[in-house]
Amino acid sequence: MKGLIEKCNNLATYYSLNIGRLFRKFTQFLNRKLTMKNKLSIALLAGIALSATSCATIITGTKDKINFNSTPEGAKVFHKGIEKCTTPCTAEIPRSLSKQMVTLQKEGFNYKEVKLAKKFNPVTLVNILLGGAIGVGIDATTGSLTKYSPKAYQVELEAK
Repeated sequence: MKGLIEKCNNLATYYSLNIGRLFRKFTQFLNRKLTMKNKLSIALLAGIALSATSCATIITGTKDKINFNSTPEGAKVFHKGIEKCTTPCTAEIPRSLSKQMVTLQKEGFNYKEVKLAKKFNPVTLVNILLGGAIGVGIDATTGSLTKYSPKAYQVELEAK
């Protein structure tokens, strides 16, 4: 929860600094005579900006930290053929809508593949309710529609 509050505070600071600049530019723009075409362009741009929020991607990120333990310890954890860590360990695994597997390997033992379980990321509902199709599309592309659950795996390796 502390990390979420920190992310929100960082976003609020970033947006408050940039909103001030945007507001000054916008008021300068408004001081000029606006035609109907310009008013429609402003309305369209505001609509696009509001629909492109991709809330789940911004708030929860695109990766999850997952703990891996094995019996015996010292197994290497691979994701998509790339070594991530050696048990016991924590690895950052990118979110994806497709099935994600990790492989644990240790010399003298049979390797073990583990499917990472996922569940719906409720932060996505903010996008569905407020953000629109573009934000949901961004969350789907980054994999932030889902999150890994559980965040810890205990794997028993069998001797060869």
